[in-house]
Amino acid sequence: MIEKMELGEFYKELRLARKLKQTDVACEGLTASQLSKFELG
Repeated sequence: MIEKMELGEFYKELRLARKLKQTDVACEGLTASQLSKFELG
């Protein structure tokens, strides 16, 4: 059975697979702090 994955968790796994830090992904209008909150749910 496949478990349901939250969108933030999925996004984090993709980011980590590409060896990117939250600060690498953050941009104007999206801070690393906001991204962290999104990934944590």
